[in-house]
Amino acid sequence: MGLNMAIDLGVQELIVLGDSDLLIQQAQGEWKTRDLKLLPYKQCVEDLSKRFRSIDFRYIPIFHNELVDVLATLASMLPYPGNTCITPLKIQVQEQYGYCNTIEAESDGEPWYLDIKHFLQTGKYPKHANGSQKRTIRCTASGFLFSGEVLYKQTPDLNLLRCVDAEEAKKIMNEVHSRVCGPHMNGYVLAKKILREGYYWLTMERDCFRFVETHHECQIHGDLIHSPLSELHPMVAPSAFVAWGMDVIEPIQPKASNGHRFILVAIYYFTKWEEASNFQGSH
Repeated sequence: MGLNMAIDLGVQELIVLGDSDLLIQQAQGEWKTRDLKLLPYKQCVEDLSKRFRSIDFRYIPIFHNELVDVLATLASMLPYPGNTCITPLKIQVQEQYGYCNTIEAESDGEPWYLDIKHFLQTGKYPKHANGSQKRTIRCTASGFLFSGEVLYKQTPDLNLLRCVDAEEAKKIMNEVHSRVCGPHMNGYVLAKKILREGYYWLTMERDCFRFVETHHECQIHGDLIHSPLSELHPMVAPSAFVAWGMDVIEPIQPKASNGHRFILVAIYYFTKWEEASNFQGSH
């Protein structure tokens, strides 16, 4: 269908990108098509390819093919083609992420949650907010609760975390990390402990990692890694003998020379190590 559309548009030079290595290799002629059901399709592609001045088939990994997947999803949502008029689709690539999640610093002296708090109080958006920013504020505000003069973040288990600004966040990180809630800890554990204490801000985990990296005592007393740098190969490391499989083979006829009639087989699933033993047994 894509080749036919390109021919109808008068395209002479075409680059075809596909995330199926099998189809691309077959279209290039590098691999043979052995499935009889696919031969007519391959022949059709070859006939259509001759109508171009030049055509190139290239393989692209599936994780680099997000735009095509989005377009395919949008196309599947459209009604059946007929008299339906489909307007051109405009795609805009944003340089930044969501409205509130791009906050790096509170340069204006206002807390990061000011717009959310104002929206919950009055139901109004900031004057400078455009359509997408208004939608982001509205969706983000659904996860917050305003009580009195304090803004809280709602968690999935219905707990409430008090939202703090940058100055309060620095004091909290310093106090929690300075043995008030236990010994010195890494950035991930520090963020989790702050959440347990009931505080929240958007860039919590990133700020905790930066705080630990710049803490003098942590850098002095940190473990020294003497092993050489090498590529890591992740592998499963369960507890010893965590999963076994056992089976009993039916009675042997005739009996073994020692009178045993059953065989018990045990297999350790992680290493595939197996052990067999025969025994006489009785019902």
